[in-house]
Amino acid sequence: MMPLKKSNRWIWIFILYTIIIFTGLLTTRFILGSEILVKYILSLILISLVSALIPCIGGFLGKRLFFLIYTFCTIVGILYMFYVVLGNTAPGWGDLTSIVGLLFMVGVGATLGLVVEVILYFVKRKQSK
Repeated sequence: MMPLKKSNRWIWIFILYTIIIFTGLLTTRFILGSEILVKYILSLILISLVSALIPCIGGFLGKRLFFLIYTFCTIVGILYMFYVVLGNTAPGWGDLTSIVGLLFMVGVGATLGLVVEVILYFVKRKQSK
């Protein structure tokens, strides 16, 4: 069950969301055998924080469909990231293509979520007249 609009529970969802994305990113780096440096970890944390902040702000503001669509696309992005890494679909480029794939799916989720929320806003507005 999703928390209500403007609930403090969104902070915990944000933290959990960030941890899940960061863990996925870091795990794929380990699988690829990439060198794990502090600047890479900080970059992965930044990607995780931004990727988790966007849907949680939407959920906090009461945009539940945005949150659900964004979350679904993020899950697809994480699965694609693991597919690229485990399937070795881009030899030598796995680290870059997996992150780009995740970011692409996150972008698709944000765009679809916004479009659906805008359409829903106009439908509700038209029905209330």
